[in-house]
Amino acid sequence: MIAIDTNLLLYAFHPGVPEHESATAVLNAARDDGRGCGFAAASITEFWSLVTRRPADRRLRKMATPAEAAGYFTALIDAGARVFEPKAGFGPRPASVLARQLTPPSCAL
Repeated sequence: MIAIDTNLLLYAFHPGVPEHESATAVLNAARDDGRGCGFAAASITEFWSLVTRRPADRRLRKMATPAEAAGYFTALIDAGARVFEPKAGFGPRPASVLARQLTPPSCAL
């Protein structure tokens, strides 16, 4: 399984960036790879927040509508990409690991 990063999704979405052609080629290669491909559910949120508001980077195209952003992910999923979602109980696990490994600084609250 090939995991696709949010930056790769952004570059493939925006035709005005120099990375667009290579990002699109990488996405197509991942799609055609027999191992399959996908992206983290968090990438949807990250991508959505970046493309549906005015971009700070002027190389990027204007804001996308929510329908355009949704259509992009629908097309990726229809092409075979999977969405990696955390399993039940994921949220407390990182906190408990950190709690065991880190000693919080002493401070008066």
